[in-house]
Amino acid sequence: MPPVVVPPIVPLVPTEPPIDVPPIVPPIVPVVQTEPPIDEPPIEPPIVTGPEPTEPIEPEVEPVYETMEGWQETTAGARSWADLPAQAIKYIRRIEELIRCPVALVSTSPQRADTILVRDPFSD
Repeated sequence: MPPVVVPPIVPLVPTEPPIDVPPIVPPIVPVVQTEPPIDEPPIEPPIVTGPEPTEPIEPEVEPVYETMEGWQETTAGARSWADLPAQAIKYIRRIEELIRCPVALVSTSPQRADTILVRDPFSD
């Protein structure tokens, strides 16, 4: 086996004084203001109009109220479907029927962690 050669240890302390390097200054870029071409009018955003605030949007629509049985237990801190009261689950299922769309997330308190992922909103 050949002998192992170890290089000499070089000190990390600089032996020469540091060189003064001027700071890097970004180049000065002149600002040029241009005018729009004379033969083209300036582009203006479209004006969006809608019904006047005094006009009803749908005059023939009437609200339909439903009464459902409530629950006394708190939902705060619930982080799974099994943690919810049975009436809360029935309420969520009724909302799904009315909006004809599955519920993906249910928040059970103002805390971000207190959220139930009912189904993946990004899957088909």
